[in-house]
Amino acid sequence: KRVAATYGSSAKERPSDAARAVARYAIITALPYPRGSAIFSTGTVMRPKVLVTREVFDETLAYLNEHCEVEANQGDKPFDPVILAERLQDKDGVVCCLTDRIDGAVLSVAKRLKVVATIAVGYNNIDIAACTAHGVMATNTPGVLDDSTADLAWALILATARRLTEGEAYVRAGHWHGWHLKQMLGVDVHHAT
Repeated sequence: KRVAATYGSSAKERPSDAARAVARYAIITALPYPRGSAIFSTGTVMRPKVLVTREVFDETLAYLNEHCEVEANQGDKPFDPVILAERLQDKDGVVCCLTDRIDGAVLSVAKRLKVVATIAVGYNNIDIAACTAHGVMATNTPGVLDDSTADLAWALILATARRLTEGEAYVRAGHWHGWHLKQMLGVDVHHAT
């Protein structure tokens, strides 16, 4: 069963906050280690091993490193499926991105994996049925892009209404020679609805 991790409702929260929340919810609480460590009868302390598949914010890695043994791909070069499966063989959790396909083939190699935490709203890169079959929890970050998407929609509306890209191309091509009353007027957005 898919479990969605949310990270809050403040518009001021950054994507790193979402990744941090995914790590906290999915990796720290879902793994069978209290507060990020496991104490065995021998007295040794083991921290869950986590792979971060793509570049994340430094504060996200710092948070993960407080609780987990982290292997991070800060070089941001996507792993091919074979390398991804190899890297996950000894991992308890993975913080992945939409570019990482987590499917039955990967999960059959990653036998210790307990959590797949994608730092994305969508989770079509994760085979939920395969995760369920392997007993792996899958999480996403719903709502993390709501405000950003709305901002971009307004940017596109304003750019279109005020002919910004057309005007920029006009200026860059050297066609603008001064102000004219009817030049590049566009349309008003205010009072348009």
